[in-house]
Amino acid sequence: MGTLIAGPLLYGLLGAGVDKLFDVSFGLPTGIVIGFVLAGYIIYTRYGREAAPGPDPYGEDPERAHDDDLPRR
Repeated sequence: MGTLIAGPLLYGLLGAGVDKLFDVSFGLPTGIVIGFVLAGYIIYTRYGREAAPGPDPYGEDPERAHDDDLPRR
């Protein structure tokens, strides 16, 4: 929930700064939209993906390289 609030707030403030600095009127709404998009992307990458496959039932981790010369099952 904090990410959904912080993203538009931060980028909205940056957009408001652009409005004041360059005397334009599109910075604030553009910043808020960009903040929502980036917050949604962050939430999707953190929680929305499927989990990576874990170790097999025999305890082997497919992501780790085996440096030893022990026989495998």
